[in-house]
Parts: sequence; structure tokens; C-alpha cells
Amino acid sequence: MLVAVIVMVAIIAVIAAVVGPSLARALDQERIAKADRSLVKLDSAIVRFKRTTKSYPGRLNHLAVPITTNDKDSCGNNYTGGQVSSWAGSQIDTVGGAYISQPVPAGGLPLAGGLGYARDSLSRSPAGPTGVVEVVMENVPEGDAILLNDRIDGIADFVAGNEVSGNQTGKVRWTAPSAAKMVTLTYNVIPPSSGC
Repeated sequence: MLVAVIVMVAIIAVIAAVVGPSLARALDQERIAKADRSLVKLDSAIVRFKRTTKSYPGRLNHLAVPITTNDKDSCGNNYTGGQVSSWAGSQIDTVGGAYISQPVPAGGLPLAGGLGYARDSLSRSPAGPTGVVEVVMENVPEGDAILLNDRIDGIADFVAGNEVSGNQTGKVRWTAPSAAKMVTLTYNVIPPSSGC
């Protein structure tokens, strides 16, 4: 009887050792896929805002709530009266399960998959009317940044050895990791921005 129990425990341990890592990878891939879908929705909303107002938004909040002539676009210019009247806000369905029909929380917009929080403020790199509009997320685990990069830009985009300096090419970029292996990740809105 004791031998049968030991054999059963050994079989379960072998199965767990074989299936466990595969299951963990599958769960990671699904989590990153959810984050990717959230970013694609943000990208689409930013492009829709640009098509409607002829300017890129200066904040994620501008996608959700009506803009005013006191608000600034991504180049730091105030929106015109015509732009204000053309954009009513609340035109994103959902991003990662969170509706952006309300102001973006002070801590940022949570993205699906637990990737992190997108800053309300959008940046341009390089600064000015020819820069790419960037969605910035801080304190993202470096491993998640690499998985997201592999999914969006392809594995060949990230060069081994960049663990020290981060990744500065493609649509997904990040800074050198902290001691805790956390990075600041930027997601570049494509097509590259032209104008403000």
C-alpha cells in the first residue's frame, strides 16, 4: 500500500514538472496578448482623435472626456474652438476591461493583463511635430517588456545583450532595468506622427 502511494506521488510529481512550465508560459502569453489588445485599442483611439481633430491628444484623458480650448495637444498647443466642437470624448469602447468614458485615474490607466498603468500624459519622441506619440508605462517587469516586444515587434527586434541598456527600436521600447528588473516601457503609436 505504501509503495503504491509513493509511486502515485512520483507520477504526479513528474506530470507537474512536465505540465507546469508549459501552463505558466501559456498563462503569460495570454496575459501579454490582453495587454497587446489594450494597447492596440489605445493606438486606434489616438489615431481616431487625430483624424477628428487634426491634432494628436496631449493626454489619454482627451480621448475620454470633452476637450477645451485650455487643453493642449501633444505639441503643447491649445486646441482650437473647431477642434473642441468636433470631439465629444467618450469614444473608446473599452481598454482592458476599463471604460475610458471617465477621466483617467491619477495613477494612470490600468491595462489588461496586469502589464501596468499607462500615464495620462502622452509624450513625443523626439519632441516636436515630427516625433512619434508615445504611451508610457512605468514599473513594468522587464520580462513582460520582452514578451510584449516579441509579440508586437517580433523576436528579432530585441537583441540579446540589451538587458543592460533596454530596447530602443521598434514599436515597443524600454529603458535599462532597475535593480529590481523593472523598466519604463513606451509604446509608439503608428503611423509615425506628423504634425501636432
